[in-house]
Amino acid sequence: GTFLFEGPSDAKEAQALFSSQNIWRNVANQLVNLCVLHGFDGWLVNVETDLVVGGDDGEGGGADAFCQFLTYLQSQMKERVGIHSQVIYYDSLNNRGKFQHQNALLSKQNNKAYFDSCDGIFINYRWFDFGTLARSKMEASSTGGNNNDDDDDDRQFDVYAGVDVYARNCDYDQGLGCKEAVDSATVSGVSVALFAPGWVQEEGPGSNVLPGSEAARCADRTFWTEVLGSIS
Repeated sequence: GTFLFEGPSDAKEAQALFSSQNIWRNVANQLVNLCVLHGFDGWLVNVETDLVVGGDDGEGGGADAFCQFLTYLQSQMKERVGIHSQVIYYDSLNNRGKFQHQNALLSKQNNKAYFDSCDGIFINYRWFDFGTLARSKMEASSTGGNNNDDDDDDRQFDVYAGVDVYARNCDYDQGLGCKEAVDSATVSGVSVALFAPGWVQEEGPGSNVLPGSEAARCADRTFWTEVLGSIS
């Protein structure tokens, strides 16, 4: 599932949530309940709004509370859903808890505290180059995480390079053009988070055929075969 706050209109609700341990623990428990009830494997936690009031030096301990929330949610998921469960943080905040995509996994003085508090990070789509991914891989391999893997010193595959199949504000083309970014992430030694593969049926070759037909399924298979073909 996706747990999402988005835009200025959600800021007050997000700030209220992380203002109280009792509140965020109750919310985390309900998220786990949903996973148990519906068979989800985990949560993508996407907070694209400010957790603190004011500027970068504004009031509120939103970032610290958010890290505690991620850690608690992860621990409860592992206990009640299973060790396979995942809590993934979407790259959306700076170290103060202000909405600001970092487009990389950076140091503890930036966004690594969020990564250390859960199972992985879904990097925003504008990472663009090998150097950014190499730096992210290096940061992931440093110690300090709360994740439950046996080897916390090597978490390179807990870094997911975001790839948008619609290629919005990206330097590759939509559809099969995103293969370029998938290949870059693979060569760099990190994982891939492929966003909006529905493009195939919504705007791509599958949009001109009957939904659910063999032709639509063939279009989908062709897309996945081409995009993932170079990954061993």
